[in-house]
Amino acid sequence: MSIKNMSIINWFKNTFTVLREAGKIKEYEKISALTEENTNLKKKLSVAEQKIATLNEEIYQKRKLEYRNESYWDNDDGPYCSRCFDELGKTIRIHPNYVGSNFSTCPKCKTQVNITGRSDFVQTSTPNHRNPGR
Repeated sequence: MSIKNMSIINWFKNTFTVLREAGKIKEYEKISALTEENTNLKKKLSVAEQKIATLNEEIYQKRKLEYRNESYWDNDDGPYCSRCFDELGKTIRIHPNYVGSNFSTCPKCKTQVNITGRSDFVQTSTPNHRNPGR
C-alpha cells in the first residue's frame, strides 16, 4: 500500500474517531455510507473500463480480418474459423484435411470449409509405383 493511500486511510480513521467522540454519529454514519458507495462505484467503473477495453479489442480484430472463402484472414495469415470467430470472438486456426486439400477443418468446432473456393482434389486411381526396368 502506498504512503499516499496510508495517509488517506489514516485521515479517514482520525476523522471518524473525532466525529464519534464528538457525538456526531449521524455525520459519521453519513461519511461511512458515502465512503462505501464511493468504493462500490470505483469497482463498477473498473469493471466497465475492462469491458470497454475488451469490446475495443474485438472491434479492432473485426476490422483487420477479411472474410473470404468461408473463413477469416489477416492479410496472408489464416485461415481462421468463421464460426468460432462469429460466435465466440476467437481466432482459431483451421487445418487442411490433408496435404494439398482445398478443405480445412476447425480443431475446436469441427466446421469444415473450402478455403480456396475450388473443388477438392480427388484421386481416381492409385499410381503404379513398380519400376518397369527390373
